[in-house]
Amino acid sequence: MKRLVLFILFPLQIFAANVYFIPGDAVFHTMLKGEDLKKTSEGSLLLQCSYPWVMMLCGNIGYRQIEYTDVSQKKIDNLLKIYTEFEGNISEETELKQVGLYAYILNKDFDFNRYIIGLKYNEDWLEEHIAFGARQSHTNVYSYLPRYIGESWRDSMLVAPLKSTAKFEKQTNSTKRIIPKVSSKDTIIVVCKQNIGQVYKESFGEIYIFQGDQLQKYRYQSSKWELITD
Repeated sequence: MKRLVLFILFPLQIFAANVYFIPGDAVFHTMLKGEDLKKTSEGSLLLQCSYPWVMMLCGNIGYRQIEYTDVSQKKIDNLLKIYTEFEGNISEETELKQVGLYAYILNKDFDFNRYIIGLKYNEDWLEEHIAFGARQSHTNVYSYLPRYIGESWRDSMLVAPLKSTAKFEKQTNSTKRIIPKVSSKDTIIVVCKQNIGQVYKESFGEIYIFQGDQLQKYRYQSSKWELITD
């Protein structure tokens, strides 16, 4: 009697870990929902790191949350204003209604006309993933902008990590890990209604940039961001 042997093939990526915010990263990516903004008052925001892919099965690397401090009521009102503006022009089924605004927190001296918004620019990502307790075989270099991975490595020594109180800690006690703080005074928030990768692909993709309490709107055209003054 012949035996039938079945081989079940899993995609290689299931052996990867979920990568959140690492202290060497230049950006923290999150989603801002209107319902959360409406409940928020000045002081600080607890932000969840947004993970763009299906969850993996080999644990987590990095910080899932940060506390965004020194947030004024004016900034919260402006964020809610942008959300409401987008919300008024869309249907109930759109991604904005479901997940919120895409937001990228960067150092305030980040040159967004020279470097790509959304890239981590973390030259030491492999060593840092391992420092968090990951096996080397479970590490990955996921990005919202895979076509710019080469630029991320090339310019990693030119772009500073996001200023935060985050420290390298292994995952063994992750439930008791102190949530790192990032100050609004040291950073800018880039907000858009879709993934920043899609914005770069569009001929006239638009973003809002919050620096302190100031709000400015930019449009991406001719491979650079131009301030919209109208």
